[in-house]
Amino acid sequence: MRVEQPTPRDPKRNIFAEGINYFTVPAGSIWGEEGPNTLAYMDKANISGVLLNLASGDGRYMRRLLENATHVSCLDIDMSALSKLWHVNIPEKDRARVSTVVANLTEPLPFAEESFDGLFSTGTLHFFDEKTLLRVFREIDRVLVPRGKILLNFGTNITRTRRDGTPLVYDNEATVYEKNGTIQMLKDCFPLYELEFFVEPTESIDFFDANPPYTWSSEVVIMLAQKAS
Repeated sequence: MRVEQPTPRDPKRNIFAEGINYFTVPAGSIWGEEGPNTLAYMDKANISGVLLNLASGDGRYMRRLLENATHVSCLDIDMSALSKLWHVNIPEKDRARVSTVVANLTEPLPFAEESFDGLFSTGTLHFFDEKTLLRVFREIDRVLVPRGKILLNFGTNITRTRRDGTPLVYDNEATVYEKNGTIQMLKDCFPLYELEFFVEPTESIDFFDANPPYTWSSEVVIMLAQKAS
């Protein structure tokens, strides 16, 4: 069933949805094409098997995830984004390998222990404070199998600029994270994992289908991780 009704943004409940009908914007992702750096890290991580796409949105990286996955569970709070992912951005031939789950990632994940061989998450975790992130990371650890893999990105030194030149900051959003502090925080939160970190160079990207439209600038920390056996 197509869901066109927007999911309201509710920062007090850690819901940072765009509040739009995703069927009114162009096909593909409102966040643009798959980023070449992230694709390269996905190749390096070689995540395969049963995967969780955490905060999947409208499916920006689903094409690449499906190349190695036997199944991908796409979890997001935004029903319209998930509906577009399913109806527009997943080829019909691949739908048997995809499921969509409406849930708030800052609450206990609706999956059993050791459900996934790998987890992918991009573009969302920087919204939350460290106390909330600790809960999220504990849940990630719970649902991953031993030797399970993680690829996530984390925006640091973020600025958002509206089209009129004024800054855009969301209510209840975490304080802007700094690059080195974020890397140390991730090390502290995943002490029993093999970790690699990469930092994408600062760049500005226009997100003109977002609500409201804005230009994003940041240094993005990429973490590749493998759980202990």
